[in-house]
Amino acid sequence: MPINKLKILKFKHQFLKKIDLAKIINLKNLEWKYGLKSHRNWINKNIKSSDLHIFLLNNNNLIGYNLLRKRLYYVGKLEKKKNIKKYYFYFDTFIIHPSHRKKGYAKFFLRGINKYILKHDFFSLLLCKKKHVKFYKKLNWKLANNKNLRLIDKKTKLNLMSYNNKKLDFKKLLVSIN
Repeated sequence: MPINKLKILKFKHQFLKKIDLAKIINLKNLEWKYGLKSHRNWINKNIKSSDLHIFLLNNNNLIGYNLLRKRLYYVGKLEKKKNIKKYYFYFDTFIIHPSHRKKGYAKFFLRGINKYILKHDFFSLLLCKKKHVKFYKKLNWKLANNKNLRLIDKKTKLNLMSYNNKKLDFKKLLVSIN
């Protein structure tokens, strides 16, 4: 399938149809085998109405999926009441159907997502395993210095990467994921 035949669609969670939610859960379960019920429970617990589901479609079949979660970050110290609160996109869940991998679709899809992030003038963060760092670096994501950026609601050993962060002072940044 030529890349120019693929479509990228975006849906806020509040407008997502049940059939599309079922497709997301089935695709996620191919990679992360927690069971359909577990995936559904995670979505119900963690996704907010304004979070964005992004689909990569091939002939109206879901072959790729990404979740951009609009979350808060703070500039300054969390304990101070005069913090500046702003939003960023937490880049959560990026998957291409196993039968559609190694065809350039992931790069095509990520480029489209990157354009969306730039268009909204947000920065974005993701957590990934070491084996995925090289892929994201090829598409202009950068490893974040965990000493200068603090996740306030998650402890992890995964690699933290950022995109479109040129204006940020990571020495003062406190980030919420949930």
